[in-house]
Amino acid sequence: MSKQVEKADKAAVKAAIQKMSKQVEQQDAAAAAAPAPAASQGPQLPPFAVSYDPKDVAELASRLSLEEYPVVQLETGELRLAPQFHLIGRCGKGFISCQCETEPRGADYVYTNLPDPINTSMDALVRRWCCLVKNSPAMGGFAADQWYNAHGSRTLQAIERKQATLITCVDGFVDNLLEDPNLATLARLAGLPDGVQTQHAISVISREAKQARSAFLAGDWALVTRLGGTLLHISIQTSDPADVPSDDEDIQRLFAAVDILQSVLSSGYSKNCWRLAPESSRA
Repeated sequence: MSKQVEKADKAAVKAAIQKMSKQVEQQDAAAAAAPAPAASQGPQLPPFAVSYDPKDVAELASRLSLEEYPVVQLETGELRLAPQFHLIGRCGKGFISCQCETEPRGADYVYTNLPDPINTSMDALVRRWCCLVKNSPAMGGFAADQWYNAHGSRTLQAIERKQATLITCVDGFVDNLLEDPNLATLARLAGLPDGVQTQHAISVISREAKQARSAFLAGDWALVTRLGGTLLHISIQTSDPADVPSDDEDIQRLFAAVDILQSVLSSGYSKNCWRLAPESSRA
């Protein structure tokens, strides 16, 4: 697609999602001012437990060893960790010794040597993602714990109620890839060479979109790649308007969650690393 068309599409998508995200924030603010009966809101989740104030990890590493600060995994899914012992660059070297030049600064790190989740509920996996985001040099600008406390409960309830909607959106996107004028662009983002066979490109992109959908619906957002988050975003934006009515509050929350995930991944991974995710090593 031309650069002008691409910019226009991105601007339109951003404006639409920002509008919906603002509506969600206003609805949450109104609910806080005049709370609805607990029965109508569903079960409320406990607040985020792990408190971590990002510090200079190099200085922190000079005072600690992994033996002194092992990973602690709470039953809620949250992690207490010293990130410098678990972040590696795309070169495969650790956080302190990695010399990869990336833009934005501090991007393209993935976590390694973390324990597998002991609690695989949707809520616990999203809390785990929040901890990894908070401890990331590039993604930590997003206050994931504060977002969770303010929006987590309602967001997860909405995603559960609208699972079928996201499934329909992604299936529709995949089914139309052959006619998609942006297929070549998506193939390049997936790291495929120019001139790659169409069917191979469709196969790769379809698999990425479906894997992202499965991880997102399960709450395992740490396995969603930057490309996967983008494909979820596109799938919703190009879906039949009848499938995603803009006046549906749960749809708005689903949109807002996908938008947040995509934005966080965009801040964490550069244009060279579209297929990285925070826990690529676990995928």
